[in-house]
Amino acid sequence: MVQDVVFVLVRHAGALALLVGTDDPDTLWTAALVLAGLDRDEPPFTDLVHRFDTRGDDLPADERLALRHGLPASVVARLRAVLGPDLEAFLVASDARAPVSVRANRRRCTREELARRLARDGITATLSAIAPDGLVLQGRPHLPSTSAYRDGWLEVMDEGSQRIASLVIDTSPPGSLVIDACAGAGGKSLALTSGGRNVLALDVRAPALRELERRASRAGETIAVRRIDREGPLPSDLPHAPMVLVDAPCSGSGVLRRNPAQRFALEDAAIAAHHSRQVSILSRMSTLVIPTGRLVYATCSVLREENEDVVTAFLARHPNFRQESDLRLWPHLHGTDGYYAAILAMPRADANRMS
Repeated sequence: MVQDVVFVLVRHAGALALLVGTDDPDTLWTAALVLAGLDRDEPPFTDLVHRFDTRGDDLPADERLALRHGLPASVVARLRAVLGPDLEAFLVASDARAPVSVRANRRRCTREELARRLARDGITATLSAIAPDGLVLQGRPHLPSTSAYRDGWLEVMDEGSQRIASLVIDTSPPGSLVIDACAGAGGKSLALTSGGRNVLALDVRAPALRELERRASRAGETIAVRRIDREGPLPSDLPHAPMVLVDAPCSGSGVLRRNPAQRFALEDAAIAAHHSRQVSILSRMSTLVIPTGRLVYATCSVLREENEDVVTAFLARHPNFRQESDLRLWPHLHGTDGYYAAILAMPRADANRMS
């Protein structure tokens, strides 16, 4: 119950302050308790519930949606440019709680075997339709207390994130080297290794790489890690690979249902800064792709400025790369977080030459 109230408060703090006429924390907490389900139908609170449910009805469409979903109006306009008539469905889905999904560690089990083992702990799981190794769990079980988790049979991972890893696996040779250029704590690195690829995980954050090593140990995997500097030339001794994954830092506009506080960071200046940084990172990491290799660019953003516009800017600077395909996943259509991925191929040996 406490988590539900916190989620309501984070998502709707601005609207609640308008409705109750104050930003006093205790008053907002009480309002959030009501809207989360406690005493919604009690007479003292029915007026608040009605005003909340009809908030913004007298405003223009984008202002109404901004108020209802706790987003800046400018961001709602950016989302409308991408989503069109699906905008409200996306926002409603992004306000919902994300389900718990896990990835079965192929090295130790199939997802069917994992589902049976979880069932012995009273956890119901269904097969993911999006991710070949994925399960979607019923409720919000405490997985670290399960033997399957302790034995490295599973990793908690959104179905959309798993699908991006599967895309990389499907477009790289078995046993080949994949450089995970923005590896973080290693969710995709672990999935790639489980899928039979050799992984070199790069990141600028040493603590994230230490967490990756801890997770790899529990999963029984071996992953090479390397911390790199945020800027400047890449180390000359880094290998080149037939596949480089750039899961770039982004606004997180696709994961609002999982990280509702991320909406506070969705500002125009921040989005513009992400775009510049993403183009720079993609250009820098493209130098690690071997001739005829591939570069996969991915984000957990749904904004065009961080996705298609980044790819367009990159291709303008690297004309010997070409885009093979792209992929979009949506919470309101696929039940996943919002993700984007593009496969960029380098067909000629001189493709890393800047124009």
